[in-house]
Amino acid sequence: MKILFISGAGQPDYLCDSLYHGLKEKYGKDVESVNDMWYMYNTLLPDEQQHLYGKGFSLYGLLNTQVKNVPSITEIASRIENNYYRYIIYGAVQQCKLFLKEVFDNYPSNKIIFIDGEDRTSVLPQLVSKGLYFKRELVSTQKNVYPISFAIPVEKIVDSVPHKSRDWAINYPGELNTYIYKTEESYYADYRTSKFAATFKKEGWDCLRHYEILANGCLPYFKDLKDCPANTLTNFPKDVLLDIKTKIESKISFSDEAYNQQVNLLLDHTRRNLTTEALADYVIKVASDNQLEENNKPVKIPLDDAVQKADFIDQVINKVKSPVPVIIHHGLSSVQELRFLKKSSFTLYANSMFKSALNDNWPNGVAVKCYTDNDMPAAADVIILDTVLPYQENILEYMQNVIKLMRQDTKLIIVVPNYRSLGTVLGFMKNDLKFGRLTLAKSSQVNFYSKTSLIKFLNSFNLQYKKVFGYSFDETHPIKRMLNKMAFLQYFTCKKILIEAELKHE
Repeated sequence: MKILFISGAGQPDYLCDSLYHGLKEKYGKDVESVNDMWYMYNTLLPDEQQHLYGKGFSLYGLLNTQVKNVPSITEIASRIENNYYRYIIYGAVQQCKLFLKEVFDNYPSNKIIFIDGEDRTSVLPQLVSKGLYFKRELVSTQKNVYPISFAIPVEKIVDSVPHKSRDWAINYPGELNTYIYKTEESYYADYRTSKFAATFKKEGWDCLRHYEILANGCLPYFKDLKDCPANTLTNFPKDVLLDIKTKIESKISFSDEAYNQQVNLLLDHTRRNLTTEALADYVIKVASDNQLEENNKPVKIPLDDAVQKADFIDQVINKVKSPVPVIIHHGLSSVQELRFLKKSSFTLYANSMFKSALNDNWPNGVAVKCYTDNDMPAAADVIILDTVLPYQENILEYMQNVIKLMRQDTKLIIVVPNYRSLGTVLGFMKNDLKFGRLTLAKSSQVNFYSKTSLIKFLNSFNLQYKKVFGYSFDETHPIKRMLNKMAFLQYFTCKKILIEAELKHE
């Protein structure tokens, strides 16, 4: 069964990644992906894993690279057009909508699967009738919308009840002083040696911590489970966990026999219902059992961020005289987005903060070289600084080194988050305040830019901007979509900025 898995693969997403892991375990190389989900594979470097969300515990660095299958963008487009795939799965549809028009043109609704793992409870109404829509944090019954939850790899589940040396786990959600474990082994040991562990709703009801507690043979004390909506955590043994909660709060002690019986019951439930493979089975079964009525109503499909970025870069590259331009790309983990370029021949020198993200899934006309400071080219036709400026503590030295690589005709492309956008600021405060990042990074942001400040910044280095482009808009609400259409508000509503610059002519 051929499956195309579509996601941005910019950074971990628990629901997207749980399903991808389960599908890969079930179907191997028959699951193709648009982007290389490099952090899912056993080539993930240990010093990079610790910088993933949740320190990369439980889901990451597990898959064998032998099951990796990332065709070229042109191959994927051709296969979509020729109806090659049994199912098209959007692993994080609110974040990535690549090929959506082509998929709608060539596939019936019951072959298109949308996975929505966002904490917010709203869905994308324009897509609900265009495919099978799976929603985490589902608070009400909706036609064509199905509940879905996180999962854990079966290899993480203990075989039997571990020996217990204390009543309560040290790790307590939200209490940062209890987040003392730097390795998965020590984190798991906390649950394995403890009889009980606290868990509760944070941003969403679903949380990987619930599964980690269960998988390690520990009884969860799920404080607010009684308030969980019926359509959320539907595969969870809620009645059993509510009974455990009642006994704990009533100070009813568990005999060793009763405790072990309860743990074994939950371990069995976890193996049967809460693994990544069980999740994959569930999604495919729902898809195979459904015959949706076709909805031919047209849907306005905005260009995906990766496509917009590639179009901008293509326009800049087309100004270069060399038939095989030399491109330097310095980024965090985004270099594979250059696979969407229409330019088919170039030499790419890539330096990524996450070395595991440097892959070999490139067209034949592209020569990719991973460079360090000691082996970079003397000069380049195009230099791309993709979301790296916010993380440079010595920005003066960094920019001086960049300028050394520029000729008078070198094109400089800079990508930064737009901090004149309220959405970017709120996203930083809500999601990344502890980490100081809006994307996958190893350090906190120290520099913040808007269109105006970025142009002034360039001027201070004798660089003049040629073109600027705001993209990546929040389309989750009708009012936001209306504001996004107003050109004079573009640089207040876009979340990212692309700018082309070059040295000033003397």
